[in-house]
Amino acid sequence: MPTSSQSPSKNPPSTDPANSTSAMTDNTESSVASKPSGGLDGDTTVAEIFQAIETLVAFGFPPDIAQQAIDAVGTDPVEGYTYILDNNLAADSGGCVIPISNCPHIEHHVLIQPYELASPQSLVCTHVQSKASGGSKEVTDADGICSSKENWICLHCGIVRCSRYVNGHAVQHYEDTLLKSDSAGVDKCGHCVAVSLADLSVWCYACKSYLKDSSTVEVLVKKLEELKFGKGEEEKLEI
Repeated sequence: MPTSSQSPSKNPPSTDPANSTSAMTDNTESSVASKPSGGLDGDTTVAEIFQAIETLVAFGFPPDIAQQAIDAVGTDPVEGYTYILDNNLAADSGGCVIPISNCPHIEHHVLIQPYELASPQSLVCTHVQSKASGGSKEVTDADGICSSKENWICLHCGIVRCSRYVNGHAVQHYEDTLLKSDSAGVDKCGHCVAVSLADLSVWCYACKSYLKDSSTVEVLVKKLEELKFGKGEEEKLEI
């Protein structure tokens, strides 16, 4: 589920799905009438496309951006949601995304132990932008160090990288490790599970979803909560 802590630089225009129905219908029908593109195939119905676009609009995205996403990746709203954010087509406006409880990647990609974690406030993105790359639009300090305050920690290796809303180093880390795992022929999933140091939500890049109800992950989240906020009064009394 989108998080309020991951604040993009601009907000998308507010859209009421009910008031967008006629515009979406006209655009959707003209889109289907033309040659299918991207993720759409010849068997996709107008109703399926309309429903997918309507879902993305309900998430808070403008109708034209919603349709662009569906044209690109097909009628899965989660795929469309991820496509919009990954391509910076619109800001995350807090739409409802349901976490999953059956992520198959936790066993092999959540390897960090609770004792290895540090206080979220002390963890910063460790990516350094090479000065030789010139012309970069990344947010860095004078030494090229990422100055993001919105960071994620990889639960596979413990590296800290910034949000997709800043310089996107967390996504880049996943993609880099994904390429390495492909070439090594391991499991081809890369370092796919990470936790936000802002709101402690857990995301799997391979599943393209937030995660819940995993005892392995919950132990780590609880430890980060203690490090960030301190132990609850009841726990202090028990010690």
